[in-house]
Amino acid sequence: MIGFGLDLPSAAIVLATRGDTTAGDFQAPLDALELLVRRARGMTIAAMAIVEPGASGPDAVVRRRIAAAKAGAGPHRMALVTESAVSRGVMTAIDWLSPSTAGQRSRAFATVHEARSWLEDECRRELDVLPRLIASARAALEVRHH
Repeated sequence: MIGFGLDLPSAAIVLATRGDTTAGDFQAPLDALELLVRRARGMTIAAMAIVEPGASGPDAVVRRRIAAAKAGAGPHRMALVTESAVSRGVMTAIDWLSPSTAGQRSRAFATVHEARSWLEDECRRELDVLPRLIASARAALEVRHH
């Protein structure tokens, strides 16, 4: 399951995943990301993905679409939040092997607080909208869970 929150004026998006995910689950958040890319107007996009314990990852088709969106996104910062030290290590290794292009950075964190601080520092602006987007993404997970 996937939930997301989007704020176009602040160029911010938050995605949360829990349990099993399908390619169809990624359709709406990827569409929202593509809209955000078109409307960012030169702002560095702030993106946060929160992976709840036990969440499955995207399949190969979705990974290719994410890679294409990333390549066309322009300047952005992507913070992955996961309790899994292994997942954080894998993301770091992937970033070493396939570094982001100029203006694009990603990093993994254990907590939302750490991720928000890094995003604000990297984007050079306050992201007061993040708590609302995080709540929206997590609320969507609850609605789909019941």
